[in-house]
Amino acid sequence: MSGEPSALDRQKLDEQRSLVRRTRRDAYHWAFRAVLLAGISGLALRYGWTIFGVLFAVLALMGVGLARSMRRRAAQLEAQLKLLESGE
Repeated sequence: MSGEPSALDRQKLDEQRSLVRRTRRDAYHWAFRAVLLAGISGLALRYGWTIFGVLFAVLALMGVGLARSMRRRAAQLEAQLKLLESGE
């Protein structure tokens, strides 16, 4: 073995890079949705629609939690990717 990665190994690394990018993108989208939901919640509460305000606030908090967990997962995947790249 010459130490050069095979085509299959390169393909796996490319798939991992794609997964990291996709996970980061999805985390960004969920964070954006959470901000929108928080704004809608504030407007609903401002205009007296308490039930909708509370509902959208809960959804915004869930969106923030999902975005944070996806960012952490992307960081884990990136660390694994670096280990794979350095192992070759």
